[in-house]
Amino acid sequence: MTKKYITLLCLVSGFSAATPLFAQSYRIEDTTRFIIRDQQGNIIGSSIGFEFRLEGNSYETRMQQIQSYKVAFFTNTIGLTPAEAAQFWPLYNEYFKKREGLIDRKNKLLYQLSSPQTLESVSDGELKALLDAYILCIEQDADLQKEYYKKFALILPSKKVACYYQADQLFKEMLLQTLSRNRY
Repeated sequence: MTKKYITLLCLVSGFSAATPLFAQSYRIEDTTRFIIRDQQGNIIGSSIGFEFRLEGNSYETRMQQIQSYKVAFFTNTIGLTPAEAAQFWPLYNEYFKKREGLIDRKNKLLYQLSSPQTLESVSDGELKALLDAYILCIEQDADLQKEYYKKFALILPSKKVACYYQADQLFKEMLLQTLSRNRY
């Protein structure tokens, strides 16, 4: 059974929704601390890292473990109450599943479009059809995001909806950074 260590980050203090995030990290003993700065270099938040182990060889097992840490991270970062969480998570899971399908389809089309063999072997009409399908996926993704923004706004205050988008982006960035560091 393989064991991989992944550091996920829990947000300790808030940060501005209007500014992009830039994180600097440094280690103190066994803990990673991140300082989050805005574009002007002002400290707008910080986070601390904790380690968890991904055990098992199956992709599904590791994804379930990451998902459980994602739920904890989002719930804490957004500050969901139990009543809000009971409404938010089913809606988020529905949104995530739909968006995941669109992103997979878009990535497959992009892979086909970026392949030299495709560019050499397909007719201009077939290439145009691939490009049209790719753009359609982008449009459908934007429509889906608009639809679920409205649905999230019905169950959460605006501040928490903004925190959701921050948490989503921060989680992705930190997970990618951690995975690349660990070569997982």
